[in-house]
Amino acid sequence: MPSVTRKRIIITEEQLILVVKQQLGKQLCTEQGELLKIVYFGRREINDGPDFQRALILSNTGRLLRGDIEVHVYASDWYHHGHNHNSNYNDVILHIVAQQHPDTVTRAENGKLIPILCLPRELFIQPQLMQHYQLPCYQLTRKRTRHKIRNLLDIAGKQRFVQKAMQFKLSLQEETAGQVLYRGIMRALGYSHNMQPFEKLAGIVPLNSLENLEPNESIFSKQARLLGAAGLLPSQSKTASSADNKSMERFETMWKTIGKGQIVMSEDEWQSSHVYPHNSPTYRILALGHLIQRYYRCGLLSGMLQLVHKAIPVPGHPSIQEGLMVYSDGHFQQHQDYLAPNYRTVKTRLLGPGKAAQIEVNIILPFAYGWGKTTDTASMRKKALLLYVQHNGMAGNTITRHMQSQLGLEDSHVLTACQQQGLIHIYKSYCHEAKCSQCLLLN
Repeated sequence: MPSVTRKRIIITEEQLILVVKQQLGKQLCTEQGELLKIVYFGRREINDGPDFQRALILSNTGRLLRGDIEVHVYASDWYHHGHNHNSNYNDVILHIVAQQHPDTVTRAENGKLIPILCLPRELFIQPQLMQHYQLPCYQLTRKRTRHKIRNLLDIAGKQRFVQKAMQFKLSLQEETAGQVLYRGIMRALGYSHNMQPFEKLAGIVPLNSLENLEPNESIFSKQARLLGAAGLLPSQSKTASSADNKSMERFETMWKTIGKGQIVMSEDEWQSSHVYPHNSPTYRILALGHLIQRYYRCGLLSGMLQLVHKAIPVPGHPSIQEGLMVYSDGHFQQHQDYLAPNYRTVKTRLLGPGKAAQIEVNIILPFAYGWGKTTDTASMRKKALLLYVQHNGMAGNTITRHMQSQLGLEDSHVLTACQQQGLIHIYKSYCHEAKCSQCLLLN
């Protein structure tokens, strides 16, 4: 049991977080005298970044604040942990602590002062005995059958699918279909860390500049154009070693010839820390070069639409996922990734089944549906939606895991990809908008 001493509060940060969760919906007062209520804690992050991300806080003026919440036993831990030098903490809107020194302030890397909430000491005597303030949907499986919840998640998943498809439909009015699809695939390759840099690269090196090359231009030429424009060749890096230069020598030689006059991104625009080596921008760009080369004769657009047309959601039959997977040509298998120096070798897959499935569900199928709406091709819309609804579940992410925990679905309850997308839709449309009363899971 944690105890209170005259000068110190003996409590772990995880125990403190249990107490913090109990403050949901309660009237609180910061050290600066501001009254507020935490409406929603957002996602609990246990690895990198603030403890609670995308939270909602209601100020006493009625303004809804959106941002992150960081929790520490001591207010000074903000500086001991180096958060004041880490831009990942610039979106923190509340710093919750168990003990606060009168002279301590919380200042973010961008100079912003962050309000401090110091919880009363009596809360830490027996935090495990206090009643939790729960959201209306907490452990929903105790109130509704799993079958009913699955049906509701199917509805939410289809809503998210149609929303994405309509966004693609709008983009098709402004850009060529191939470029819209190419940009979408680029964003998916970037994950959350490098989504924007990949989208920028799609504009700097558009699809037609790669597909209109001379027929004898090799895949390495396409990869060199992309890597060079991205600013990710060793000669453009501040940290690359001689070994890295040797492994990329072919691209360096090509870039000297084809890179003249090309707009080049900065290495600093890319996030390389906290990124698994096979998710690094370098390997994703190499994979993209393979995809463009694979569908060079018919074009990336026609190639992807053909995958949708031929796909059958039955094991052993043609699948979109297989058409997206990319294996290394062996050139990089024994070389160290200069963006991930802690790893010595590279797996044979440049784009494996997990990522291929994510691109299929999040990009290819909604794009095909939006393209079918634009071209009035009912068969393509029907096929894309069918494949989406029948797609097996994928690896979870921070949002799906958070929502499964919130709803009480952490056990062997297996969700389809559509239902996983439904969890994301509910989180973004209701949880993060503080619209519990409108949530389709509760109505």
